[in-house]
Amino acid sequence: MSNRMLPLFFITILLALLLSVFAATQMTNKNSSLDSIIVSPPTISVNFNGTFEVNISICDVSDLYGWEFKLGWNTSLLDVVNVTEESFLNSSRDTYFVSKVMSTDGYVLVGCTSLRNVNGVAGNGTLATVEFRAKKLGSCILDLYDTKLVNSAKQLMEHSEVDGTVTISGSVLIRVQYLDGCPRSGADVRKSWPLPYWPLGTTNESGMMTSQGVLTGPQDYQVQAWYGARQFGPNTPIHIDENGEGSVTITSDLEITPPSIAVFSPQNLTYRNISVPLTFAVYDFSSISWIGYSLDNQSNTTVTGNTTISVEDGAHEIVVYANDTFGNMGSSQTVYFTVNTLAGDLNNDRVVDIFDITTVALAFNSKPGDSNWNPIADINSDNLVDIFDIVVVALHFGETS
Repeated sequence: MSNRMLPLFFITILLALLLSVFAATQMTNKNSSLDSIIVSPPTISVNFNGTFEVNISICDVSDLYGWEFKLGWNTSLLDVVNVTEESFLNSSRDTYFVSKVMSTDGYVLVGCTSLRNVNGVAGNGTLATVEFRAKKLGSCILDLYDTKLVNSAKQLMEHSEVDGTVTISGSVLIRVQYLDGCPRSGADVRKSWPLPYWPLGTTNESGMMTSQGVLTGPQDYQVQAWYGARQFGPNTPIHIDENGEGSVTITSDLEITPPSIAVFSPQNLTYRNISVPLTFAVYDFSSISWIGYSLDNQSNTTVTGNTTISVEDGAHEIVVYANDTFGNMGSSQTVYFTVNTLAGDLNNDRVVDIFDITTVALAFNSKPGDSNWNPIADINSDNLVDIFDIVVVALHFGETS
């Protein structure tokens, strides 16, 4: 090559490089300015037999008058439930919307156009929503194709397409609880067999956790729960069916619920005898190690069951306690009652006087259910206020205690 040809050669090479850079820049600018029609969200996880929705959305569009798309799926995994027009076009004009589901072929054809002579719409938004039902485990592409965007000049608009994917897995539900059924939140659940150990999740406030895609079936597994540094409950078997579904409860041999105690006697009444029956029932998930009562806030008295307490005339209160073998202490509600051995003293003022006679007189000849019935006036407890009750008051009239 002669020396005169060298400058021309380098100029040619430089020009070619400049043209290449210019072309690449133009291509980048062109692609970056394209409108996009996309499946949103782009990735979806759904439970077996569950339903889900995908939006077909438009991005960075200008002057959109009408649109059309096909969306395909794997027919062995999904069925279409519904196709709905969204508001990107029809929020500002009348539109005509049409959809056709081709279930056997596995696609849906959807289209929409503005009506009358109006300008197109610009911006971002949702064109349509497609609802699916997941009928088998697996994953597939939601294939967006044959898409068409039309402007108000009835011209096709260049654009790009973005597909979506869906993964269908079974739902494994595991509950962790104490012996009494109380949930254990914050427990870490893991697969313990077959090895290796594998974390499944942490229980919520209800003691529940859901795992997807880790345990597949049909197969038998064992799971375990840990709370803090200790295993909570035993290794527990669980069967996962062919749909990836399964559930189990891991129950610890510990209990945290205190005993529940119901007192039947005494009640909030006046007793005419210093010997008052103490009857109650204790309910608990485990064995009871101790029972006692406190009368008038005194020290506890140990009992083994129902008994009779001796009290003086006056106002009293009693609480029954019980402790289970896990150290949970329970108590009854406080019961307030009165003992008054002065016969005929119906208002407990320590004197039998005209007020007591009036109480019987007002309820005279009444029985339960009558408007003037007063159980206090039924001194002999025969469900009738009669002369026998008046006689009691009369015999003790004027007495005090």
